[in-house]
Amino acid sequence: MKLCPKCGSQYADGNMFCEICGSKLIPQMPPGQGLEKKKINPLFLAIPIAIILLIAALVFLFRDELPFGKKDPSSQETVQQESQSSPKAGSENGSPQDSGKEDAGGEAEVSGQNSLEGEKPASGEETESQENSSGKESSSPEDASYADSDINGVDNAYVQVMGTVAQKNSKYILKLQEPSSVCAYNAEDDIIQKKKVKNLTLDAGSMEEYLGDTVEIKGKLSADFDGNFSLQPVKTEVLQKAKEEIESKVRYQLIQADVTWEEAFSDCISRGGALAQINSEEEFQKVTAMIEEQDMQNVHFYLGGRRNTDSREYYWADAANRLEGELLNPEGDSWAAAHWMENEPSFTSEGDMELYMNLIYYKGSWVLNDVPLDITQYYPGKTGYICRFDE
Repeated sequence: MKLCPKCGSQYADGNMFCEICGSKLIPQMPPGQGLEKKKINPLFLAIPIAIILLIAALVFLFRDELPFGKKDPSSQETVQQESQSSPKAGSENGSPQDSGKEDAGGEAEVSGQNSLEGEKPASGEETESQENSSGKESSSPEDASYADSDINGVDNAYVQVMGTVAQKNSKYILKLQEPSSVCAYNAEDDIIQKKKVKNLTLDAGSMEEYLGDTVEIKGKLSADFDGNFSLQPVKTEVLQKAKEEIESKVRYQLIQADVTWEEAFSDCISRGGALAQINSEEEFQKVTAMIEEQDMQNVHFYLGGRRNTDSREYYWADAANRLEGELLNPEGDSWAAAHWMENEPSFTSEGDMELYMNLIYYKGSWVLNDVPLDITQYYPGKTGYICRFDE
């Protein structure tokens, strides 16, 4: 029997086409036989697909070990290296330095062809390291700027510096004639550079004989890790001796009394003098020596310096209590700038405004400090003042 696949009509085996719809007849299978032949096991499709995917994954993972997988990565690395070196190399110049870079690139290419993917980054890092090493010859703008320093201890084994010898916190310093830019190496050979440096610490046993003198010092310059500069003198030449004090026309009087600054100021005027102004390093050394001779290091002495309530700048006060002269603060150019106690002036203390100056002996040195109007509550029996008389 034959069956029409379209309309389902049955015909004898001798017929070829369906008389109803004209479709070609097909042999009719026994019941169940045709269905069994058409039924396909899904595993027959799943297994080949899985095998194909597995092969593709293996090819992807090990593509660089296969003959057809080596060439592209290495050629890509070569192109990348050439593109990196071409702007720097300048091969048209034909210099030995350029030739060296091309050789390095060639070695990197060979390494890329004979190594696994895991080794390639090392080759790339080596190439980058070589480029960075060659780049060290050109200093950064920050490094280059040290060469313009006024006092250059980097390019010179010894420097020659002019200034005035002074003492600060039991150390000798050289007060530069004007704020200068300075550079030097620290202990780890790092370059330390600063602008507007006013003082250099003198790394010497004693410079007492030069106190107040204007000198030119030849020495070795260095820096510490806090950015402070030290000068180790090799040769010191006195350019100008300290101005001789007209001792016959100036005298000082030390008075110990529990009074306020204003009371001390008025008392000195009533005695025919003024609350002391100290106008030079030499005067400072003379006054402090006199205090030590009288064994009065434990007394806190008022000086004739103060500031206004709306300002932070200290000056000397004249007989009318008007401010005059040069700025006495640490940032000023006065001799007094180097003699303030560390972290002073503080301008206030425990809520009290500190408008006035005094002189105290602290940790083995004579230093300037700012204090409130009345310090007797803090130092009863240890308060005093210095009167100056110009004769």
